[in-house]
Amino acid sequence: LAAQTQATGRMGGLVNWMLAHLNEDITSERMAEQVSMSVRHFRRVFAETFGTSPARLVEHLRLEQACLRLTQNNNSIERIASGVGFHSADAFRRAFRARYGATPGEYRERFAR
Repeated sequence: LAAQTQATGRMGGLVNWMLAHLNEDITSERMAEQVSMSVRHFRRVFAETFGTSPARLVEHLRLEQACLRLTQNNNSIERIASGVGFHSADAFRRAFRARYGATPGEYRERFAR
């Protein structure tokens, strides 16, 4: 949500596009194409707009979406990982633990309804 409010101009709809395509390979090239910019210019504008790199924001969005899914349904960790664009459940678990200090299973146990 914070990323969505930071974006203006061409970058305004990019976060929504990213959220709709999390399970795909979201590269700087694809994002640049989405906002009709060269990759070099896109990376510069992206950093100025969001204060982070495209890869870090994509991971951040994937992990936030995973948190929602962990607490709102009983899908397997593997299915959630795949659904938000991680190439493996192991990569998802590592990224999740690095960000939140807990495994996806522990997070689910603490915060699921």
